[in-house]
Amino acid sequence: MPQTTAPRPLRIPSLRRRVEAAGWRTWLTFRENHVRDEHGRLTRVQSVWVAEAEHPDGSVVTCESSSPAQAWFGLSRVVHRNRQAGVAPAAAEYGSQRPASKSYNLHALVARR
Repeated sequence: MPQTTAPRPLRIPSLRRRVEAAGWRTWLTFRENHVRDEHGRLTRVQSVWVAEAEHPDGSVVTCESSSPAQAWFGLSRVVHRNRQAGVAPAAAEYGSQRPASKSYNLHALVARR
């Protein structure tokens, strides 16, 4: 008789849990950017993962990256840097597209809805 096992629970990244524990609602979405040459031929497909968080006061943080782990890292970094600095989420101003490090291509943006 085959032994049945309980289904494994869905694993949520710990960085995502930290952002949610700080009072933010989170989402993770995926899209593909199709890059074509001047003749219309597909040359490559760029995978883009977008991690988003919304605070109850209306602040929104978005981070794009080529992998889900890097997207959560960038999002968590922005949220927790502001929290440690004592900056209210709505008061945070980010518009730069500076990479977090050489190995990450992250775009962080905080906007008030």
